[in-house]
Amino acid sequence: MKQELATPKSVSDLSAALIPRINKDFPDLNLTQMQSAAQAVLVKSLDLLTDMTFGNNGDTIDRFQKQLPECGIGVTRSLSEDLWHKVEGARSEGKSLIYRDIIVHKSGINAYERTNSTVEITFQYSLQCLQYQERNGKFISGNRATPTQTRYNVKVVNILDADRFQSEDIKGVGFTCPHCGAPVQHLGTDVCPYCGTAIKTVDMRIWLVNKLIEI
Repeated sequence: MKQELATPKSVSDLSAALIPRINKDFPDLNLTQMQSAAQAVLVKSLDLLTDMTFGNNGDTIDRFQKQLPECGIGVTRSLSEDLWHKVEGARSEGKSLIYRDIIVHKSGINAYERTNSTVEITFQYSLQCLQYQERNGKFISGNRATPTQTRYNVKVVNILDADRFQSEDIKGVGFTCPHCGAPVQHLGTDVCPYCGTAIKTVDMRIWLVNKLIEI
């Protein structure tokens, strides 16, 4: 009996209300570019989970740290640790986590939050893929015939105050001046305190994908 494909899920897109706020705070920020890069990190993360659990090929957490930024935006160490824990958990149970034929249907800006230490933009994506698990090449759960329809929130963070950011238990992020290499603790000042070089707070290198949350 032929199965019908499920209808793609909608997204909670608050772009119309949030874009003016973001543009006011970061007038030079290319939101379209960031949204595309965050989507690429999401898809690449699922691809890597598939590849790194399909057999113990000697990969480590460093593969996430190296390959995800190739999508055009950096990632926090915390995100790599979350993904690596999934790999380790699957390997310990002899499982492969399979995500195939990924298609992103819709996307939008879902939230914008600013604190004393960080700014966070949440993008929401509706996607489908064949999602299932195998053990020793044999199917054990999921559905490898009909695509699963799901949603992900991808949280992108900008650190305004590295000291406060660290105290709030978001780990593994640090920045250096592009000119002299000195540590930059307060990016909101826009200037390196050691050599006076301008620090562009809209630089994509200081916006980092911090969380991928399936909802």
